[in-house]
Amino acid sequence: MRRFVANFLMLTVIIYTLGTETGLFTLDGWWSAIVGAVLLSLFNQIIRPFIVAITMPLSCLAFGIIMLIINACLLMLAAWFVPNFETYEPWRIIMAALIISFVATIVNRLICQERRCPKRIIA
Repeated sequence: MRRFVANFLMLTVIIYTLGTETGLFTLDGWWSAIVGAVLLSLFNQIIRPFIVAITMPLSCLAFGIIMLIINACLLMLAAWFVPNFETYEPWRIIMAALIISFVATIVNRLICQERRCPKRIIA
């Protein structure tokens, strides 16, 4: 539960910042960011492991680029369910997924530097 809350808070801030400061996607305030972060967290915990397992051979051949596409698809799926969270072009969503993954990795490394973290916050 603690991992989920940390994941949720981190994703909320990242999604809100990307939605308001960049033109990668549009959202209407904190409420859309919160609901989008909850859905994206749930999708990352429930749906993503199955998709990763199915696409593992293709991901090995493509040197992991498929993981970026999976993250972008999950972000688009979360945006589809949230009102006032609109996505535009596929390249913008892929860029947003790349930025979310990059920032989450950096924050995870900083958190785990202070104490031992056997598991990652964002998969």
